[in-house]
Amino acid sequence: MRACDVVVTTCVGSGSEILDEPGLEFRTVVIDECSQATEVSVLVPIVAAARFIHQVVFLGDHHQLPPTVVSKEAASKGLDVSTFARLYLAGLHTNILLVQYRMHPEISKLASRNFYFGKLKANPTAAERKPPKNFPWPSTTEPIAWIDVSNGSEVKERSKSSLKSDEGNEETGTSLWNAQEIECVKWIVETLLSGANSTRAQDIGIISPYSAQVRMLSKTFQMIPGLEVNSVDGFQGREKDVMIVSTVRSNDRKSIGFVQDWRRLNVAMSRARRALIIVGDFKCITESSPIWNQWTTQLKKSKLIMQSHAAPLQL
Repeated sequence: MRACDVVVTTCVGSGSEILDEPGLEFRTVVIDECSQATEVSVLVPIVAAARFIHQVVFLGDHHQLPPTVVSKEAASKGLDVSTFARLYLAGLHTNILLVQYRMHPEISKLASRNFYFGKLKANPTAAERKPPKNFPWPSTTEPIAWIDVSNGSEVKERSKSSLKSDEGNEETGTSLWNAQEIECVKWIVETLLSGANSTRAQDIGIISPYSAQVRMLSKTFQMIPGLEVNSVDGFQGREKDVMIVSTVRSNDRKSIGFVQDWRRLNVAMSRARRALIIVGDFKCITESSPIWNQWTTQLKKSKLIMQSHAAPLQL
């Protein structure tokens, strides 16, 4: 270990006795994804290297998801605020990386306008991020589509266990799923995988904010090797050529729960390299949240809204 120039570990793992042996002196500590780590966990490597440390480098994006804190009491007392966010808000000088190398320029433009003050620049050109040809994109220049599932219905999935719900309810575990959106996603995937210009299954990612929807989607596509289904939170830091986002919420109460978190919206809409498809009740989502309304207004202006082509749900 003493012969190594760089040692990679988790925050908690940095407190291991293995890294406390004589002769090991860590003068620089670099903490990646720091904005998603609790302050307590970030203190572990700093304290572990306290005798020799010269500098600490925090890498992260506080415009994406914060630390996951299940306890509402702990969150109310600030545990869900990362060290990165706290130092940024305190005025500590930061260096911002303004060039992104993932997204098609038009997808990047949406993220830049809504979350990064218009400063984000795209390195890949549109020619380097061509969308799949076998999907009926509403625009020939913008590889983005919102498929409006206005006939959808959110349904509660109740668990008899003491699992925490997506919304943080500490009572009986609950989550939501939307069968009509699943049918729409199924049509999208079948379309992308068919024809001479088909997209590879391993290049498609499907995400949703709700664990019940993730479970139902996973079951639906379990026979397609390589196709990945995950939660929005679980996909942070990941990317796929084509991303499909199922928003789930569909009601007359104008309530979308934790889906209205602008940081979760940012993560969901910035995973795609070549193309982004959102499936959801446009009216419900748009009228329930100012940040979603701001984002969807731009989609509507660019005429990127489509009606669902999915077959009627067979019950």
